[in-house]
Amino acid sequence: MATKYFYDRADPAQAGAFLPTEQEFIHAAADGTLTLDTTGRVLSSYKVHAGRTEFNTICSYDAAQALEHLIMHADQLQVDVHKISTTGGSAGGGEIHYLTWVYHALNNNAARYTPVSMVYTMAQLDYPVQNMVRSRFKFDLVALAVSLTGNAINE
Repeated sequence: MATKYFYDRADPAQAGAFLPTEQEFIHAAADGTLTLDTTGRVLSSYKVHAGRTEFNTICSYDAAQALEHLIMHADQLQVDVHKISTTGGSAGGGEIHYLTWVYHALNNNAARYTPVSMVYTMAQLDYPVQNMVRSRFKFDLVALAVSLTGNAINE
């Protein structure tokens, strides 16, 4: 991974001071649960298999943490957590879909908040420059070539 992500962590040795800390690796369980690594593994140690969309866990984890803050402070912020609307554009779709469909279904989250609407603009459902595995774009190109030439194409 060419890019390293850092955040400021409170310095336990000096009140009010912060230490630049490299982003922990984020584990993704089969059910969609995202957890920070506790063994010292950092995100930059991950070897990419297909493309940068594999790092969506960063954004989705952060979005879930922001939602947790909102839920914990709902009364103070005067937010009805059972009328949550999400909005995102382009790459922001990963986060809003994670919060609406995956995170909402985990643990007891359905009782804790309710997504009621979503606005998703400039959706990138198939974006070939993002190195999607066997993307639809490739199949569309093959189909176009077959229709133009009348010849079968072996991949």
